Amino acid sequence: MEPLRPRLDRWVWRLFRQRVLLPEHFVWDKGACLLNKEGRQKFYPRFEVAARLWRRYLRQQSYALAKELTAMEVVK
Repeated sequence: MEPLRPRLDRWVWRLFRQRVLLPEHFVWDKGACLLNKEGRQKFYPRFEVAARLWRRYLRQQSYALAKELTAMEVVK
């Protein structure tokens, strides 16, 4: 997921700017900030839609990396 970190961060900040996620959608539990039920109901359906593109991108990058690594093995 690290190659996507900037995109994910922008996407989450957009949810806050558009007021999809609000402070009241979060709770503190044992020092952790967690989404409450209402927040999860707003977040996860949107995440699943957005994640389709991210998964495809990660799959393509993984295949490209595997191809490069395989080619390096052949050269050795």
